[in-house]
Amino acid sequence: MKVYLHSLGCKVNKYDTESLAERFRRAGFSLAETPEGADVYVINSCTVTAVADQKSRQAIRKFRRMSPDACVVLSGCMVQAYPDKAASLDEAAPTRRRPSTRPTSSPVSGTRKRSSTT
Repeated sequence: MKVYLHSLGCKVNKYDTESLAERFRRAGFSLAETPEGADVYVINSCTVTAVADQKSRQAIRKFRRMSPDACVVLSGCMVQAYPDKAASLDEAAPTRRRPSTRPTSSPVSGTRKRSSTT
């Protein structure tokens, strides 16, 4: 399975994306150098400015159009800072979870947390 990692934003996001790449490699995935033909797209988002938010949403839509059957995963700042906003992006949520909880993951530690939306 081919994974394409797309990092937006600061050096921390770049580091987190490199860490994700290593974890995917160890799990047996191959990393795609270009987005064409990937099975999984991971967008490590940035949300420092409205432009950064826009770039994250554009990347989601671009990869979804490019490969409608692929899994598009949104990680990073947007997911952590605005979980409801991130969850409302249908293009990045091909499978729905219960509306009351959404898992998020820390790209560095790999731990899963549940954020409650009441």
